[in-house]
Amino acid sequence: MLDVPCDGAAIAAALDRCLTQAFRDSLRGMENPYGDGKAAERIIEVLRRAELNRALLAKRFYDLSITAAV
Repeated sequence: MLDVPCDGAAIAAALDRCLTQAFRDSLRGMENPYGDGKAAERIIEVLRRAELNRALLAKRFYDLSITAAV
């Protein structure tokens, strides 16, 4: 991980460091904390399988005045 202050020289130094082979080698085997890059495909598949019907269009009424008084 690179954490640098908002300073041009510090940012340039961090970029130089992250481009070194030693830094890249240190990342081998690390798990990406943001997933595997396949979220869009999974979302599309869920939407394809979703049953689309009139119930999705029905709006429910919630009387907030009753719950606000509690």
